[in-house]
Amino acid sequence: MSALWISLSDAAVRLRLPVHEVRRMAVEEEILSRPAGDHLEVHAGAVAALVERQRPTVGGGPEIGDEAEDLYRKEQAT
Repeated sequence: MSALWISLSDAAVRLRLPVHEVRRMAVEEEILSRPAGDHLEVHAGAVAALVERQRPTVGGGPEIGDEAEDLYRKEQAT
């Protein structure tokens, strides 16, 4: 296995998801994958991009919609 390709279990740890969910993402082509013998490997760059997208924004959390975000900000201010 080269450094560009990682196992499903390594990807699951990085994404903080169960292995079966990462496998589903690979099978449904949400993550670039390749067969490696009797298992799948996923591209490390694709996993890194997903991790980056999951990271909260500087404002404090993922975008959740205008009304919900306003309510969230009001609750955090009190």
